[in-house]
Amino acid sequence: MENPLGAFFAGAFAFTLFACGESKVTSLGVAPTVHFASTTYAGAQTALNSAGSASLVFTFENAAQTQFAVGSGSSAAPPVGLNASTTGTVQCAHLDITQASVTGLTVVVSSCSGNGSVQVSIAEAALASSTALTSSALDPVTLTVDNTVATGLLVLNSGTTANSDGANTVVATFSESVHDLSATNADAAFTISGCSGTDPSILVTMSTDGSGHSVATGVLSGGNCSVADVITVDLDMTKVSDLAGNAGVSSPAAVTYTVSAGAVVTLGSFNYPSTRSALGSSTAGSFSLTMSNTAVSTLGSPTPSGSTASAPSGLTIIEHSASCSTVTVASPATTTSSVINVSGCSGNGTIDFQASANVAHSTGNLGNAVSSTLTIQVQTTALAVSSTVIQSDPGGTNLIADVTFNEDVDDLSGTTQYTASCGATPFTATLSMTTSQIAHFALPSTCTTGQVVSLSILLNHIVIKATGDFGPNGAPSPTTYTIP
Repeated sequence: MENPLGAFFAGAFAFTLFACGESKVTSLGVAPTVHFASTTYAGAQTALNSAGSASLVFTFENAAQTQFAVGSGSSAAPPVGLNASTTGTVQCAHLDITQASVTGLTVVVSSCSGNGSVQVSIAEAALASSTALTSSALDPVTLTVDNTVATGLLVLNSGTTANSDGANTVVATFSESVHDLSATNADAAFTISGCSGTDPSILVTMSTDGSGHSVATGVLSGGNCSVADVITVDLDMTKVSDLAGNAGVSSPAAVTYTVSAGAVVTLGSFNYPSTRSALGSSTAGSFSLTMSNTAVSTLGSPTPSGSTASAPSGLTIIEHSASCSTVTVASPATTTSSVINVSGCSGNGTIDFQASANVAHSTGNLGNAVSSTLTIQVQTTALAVSSTVIQSDPGGTNLIADVTFNEDVDDLSGTTQYTASCGATPFTATLSMTTSQIAHFALPSTCTTGQVVSLSILLNHIVIKATGDFGPNGAPSPTTYTIP
């Protein structure tokens, strides 16, 4: 007996009047159309291997009957209504229809061997409408098949590091695209060992080389290592899988690097003027900068002179409510030591000095780390008299005066940094210091009742204790006192 569906499809070929994915309206109605909906891989893969699978979903419109039936096939012998082809050495043992209806179809491809691709498409006239119009063929869906495991190559940025934290960079280049390695190395693909203290950690970023190869760049830091420690970086390829899910087998050779002393730069203490603790507007100071394990230094080159706002080459300077107009690297700067001179300061605050990173390099071209910070004090407040108090007893004897300054001054005991008189007659007082800011005057008892005692302080003869600066020129207005 003749198969009615076969006769139906045989007669339907005369009415195939439309292209792939388009519905054509004829006098017999609307022809069926096929749409490719999605590809879903098992797991997180984006390609097939022998253990993986991919589900292809197609949707239909205006179909009354189809050639499809749930069942198994292969790339060499696909189920009725499907076309399949391969490239390279690919063979897929399973190309199965798992769901079929007049509204759609699900095809599962699995057990693929070899390397290349498999193409799956809907055959022409696989669908028919109620008026015997049939569908056009659909362009094939291509799946990549990859059964080759990825390999990797490790390269270090440097064979040595001058940093005790084990700072370095390692680059792993893979033979193909691989899944993203955790940025925090949580999957332990990389292992680091060899520090006498804590081993460095690694932070990984992924990229490609433009030729389809994944590249993992790992930045090593945060260790606690000693000089001469040999640090080893390993890559476990069994923790690395390609886009088809193939885990690596053969790991690349480990790479090693050594912790070196490298160049070291140290800042000495600041040399204020003798016995002083800050720089003033008219005083200058200096500090030494020493280098060890240094073959080349760029300190002061190309700019040996500057200011705290525009530092000489090789220095980093931070101002805190103070500045200095002149900062100079004394000539000649050498690979062992240099002197930095500072002057022309203003403001009241501090200034931080550091030797910049890589201002010194060892014979292995290992630059120094940023030096520790040297902080200097700047004080340029002008000296002034805050108050003057003159007192006596009613009999006019035992006159005393206390002069308070706005900042500490050098000891004035026994000096004559003042002018004093009873009426028009000058006199000399006995001067001592109560504190660093208060000068005490014992005035002679020769002054009599009714006389006016006058006392003026010569600020430009008095030295500010912190900086060595003198007070400003010009005496302040005299303080007077009438003896009762």
